[in-house]
Amino acid sequence: MSELPSPQLFPEEPREAERPRAGDQPRPAGFWVRALAMMIDGVILAIVGTPLVYLYFNDLVAYQLTSWIVSFSYFALLQPRMGGSFGKKAMGLRLVSEDLGPVTPGQGILRYFMSMVSGMFLFLGYLWVVFDERKQSWHDKVARTLVVRAPVSG
Repeated sequence: MSELPSPQLFPEEPREAERPRAGDQPRPAGFWVRALAMMIDGVILAIVGTPLVYLYFNDLVAYQLTSWIVSFSYFALLQPRMGGSFGKKAMGLRLVSEDLGPVTPGQGILRYFMSMVSGMFLFLGYLWVVFDERKQSWHDKVARTLVVRAPVSG
């Protein structure tokens, strides 16, 4: 009679054959890991934005304009340069072009503005990641970008 494996409280490390290797095609990032990355980005922007409330407490227009400039700089300009936001980096994700190359500044800007449209209709553009085969949101589709799990380097 063969013995049944005993249940383990903590699963074993993946075997060598199961581990991702350098050069493997990156896997698309799913909804929940992307949502968590976005929450991290929200915390970062709140930390940066809180001093703005005190600087522009009586001037709502100046506050909103400054907040928009910070948001635009973070998502539209910084992400293409870094290959993702700080939240994406923290979650082991990368923002890439559909050809898996770097995102151009134009793609970053288009993705930023289209993300507003993704959120306008009950966040359906963001939820689209759940149903899409390539895990692309509306703003990813329009900007021709992918959010992928960063491959193992080396």
